[in-house]
Amino acid sequence: MKIKKIIDFIFPKFCLHCLKKSKKDFFCDECLEHFVFLKNSQNKRVVTFEKIGPANSLLIEVQKAKIKKIIELASSYMVVRYLQLENPIPDMVIYYKNTLCVKILAKKIGKILKRKVVYIRKKSLERKIFFNKTYLLVVDLTEEDFLKKENVYTVSLV
Repeated sequence: MKIKKIIDFIFPKFCLHCLKKSKKDFFCDECLEHFVFLKNSQNKRVVTFEKIGPANSLLIEVQKAKIKKIIELASSYMVVRYLQLENPIPDMVIYYKNTLCVKILAKKIGKILKRKVVYIRKKSLERKIFFNKTYLLVVDLTEEDFLKKENVYTVSLV
């Protein structure tokens, strides 16, 4: 217990958004209240948050891909939002952007959903025929909808 107090004194926790000293990891209580799931998300294209406030700060930290716990937090939010919209559990989690943050997000989401995670090149993703399976495409930002297949769902942080 004493060691934790010493560590907290030497390395105090600060909110990633407002930079106030915080008792919790990453965000203070005030900023956590501003994490509200985007209400107008469509079922097939799940956008977790609007790109403002603490959610934007979370995105910035996720894209740096330096803090594993931040990516775990973001992927948990993404899965909760995806499931809240009563989407089916996918057969496979896929990603086509080979950036570190998307790769780690996809792996964390796959781990949470207990599904295989596969990297697919964008060109092959556009041409590939998906038979009798449901896929969850992980992206970091909402993008132009290039995939019109009924059994592919997209989830993004913002």
